Amino acid sequence: MDWRFRAACREVDPDLFFPPGPAGPGQAQLAEAKAVCARCPVLLQCRTWAFVERERAGVWGGLSEDERRVAHREVRALDPVMGAAGEVRVSVRHTVGRRPRSGCGGAGRVARRGA
Repeated sequence: MDWRFRAACREVDPDLFFPPGPAGPGQAQLAEAKAVCARCPVLLQCRTWAFVERERAGVWGGLSEDERRVAHREVRALDPVMGAAGEVRVSVRHTVGRRPRSGCGGAGRVARRGA
């Protein structure tokens, strides 16, 4: 079964996940979207999908557009060879702003774009 069928956002207006901006009313909408993600049983699959597909818009896997952009930059900085090869190293257990630890149980699964 596709992970999207189990997503908490399935019964929510999709516009919620595309706030108009990071400030003002967009900030409240972003918080509400992230609250839906926080209770989602497939949060990690969604986040991984957004990284692999390089989704640029909206909230996916509990991360905003800006948070995904920062995380993607950090991953490329840690492993520039993988980034140059068109692959994304996805460590779904790490949160934005933290460096991977050696021996981490969810570390560095490599996902090939289009594979």
